[in-house]
Amino acid sequence: FSPMLLPRLPQTSPLYAPSPALLRLLETSRVVLGSASASRATILNQASVPFRVLKPNIDEKAIRFSNPVELVSALARAKTQALLDMKPECDFLIACDQVVVCDGEICEKPESKEEATERWRAYRTHHPSTVGSILVTHMPSGRQKLALDKAVIKIEPLSDEDIQALVDEGEIMYCAGGLMVEHPLVAPNVTQIEGGIDSVLGLGMATVEDLILSVSGAED
Repeated sequence: FSPMLLPRLPQTSPLYAPSPALLRLLETSRVVLGSASASRATILNQASVPFRVLKPNIDEKAIRFSNPVELVSALARAKTQALLDMKPECDFLIACDQVVVCDGEICEKPESKEEATERWRAYRTHHPSTVGSILVTHMPSGRQKLALDKAVIKIEPLSDEDIQALVDEGEIMYCAGGLMVEHPLVAPNVTQIEGGIDSVLGLGMATVEDLILSVSGAED
């Protein structure tokens, strides 16, 4: 995985630090991340969570909902089932999904440079938000819990030249909504994140910790 560091951007949520309870629990636990996302891997690494990656094989386009919460929840459940069918040897299984929403519209990965350009022009007048789902399964007990993870990103409008440079470079074509807040052309224009940068990048660690402690029974 890329040794990227999470960018320091202005956010309303406090910076995450794992609790002693979580660190004690994970000393003897095996964690599987059901995602090939380099940014999610980086988030877990920086939170001192040991894990291995297992990628679910599902047809995401076959699961459609117009409501973003319903969509990401259904996709997280489908990914979890696909991972369970692989019978992973672990204590905690983490599956997740995320979409970008702008002006009430679900924005998926752009299919063309023209679509990516139009997305970024729309971000000039409408703040994009991320809607994510995280589903954690405690493998020994079978307990599961799903939670939503949301953030709103406020960005100063990018110039036509910067948008063109973003699109031509191509990295944003692999991101939902073409949204890549950590990109050097974007990060200086981010004025505030209502939520946390880890939520924007697909894995809010405060939510992950709450779910792990809950399904493990450590909160009982």
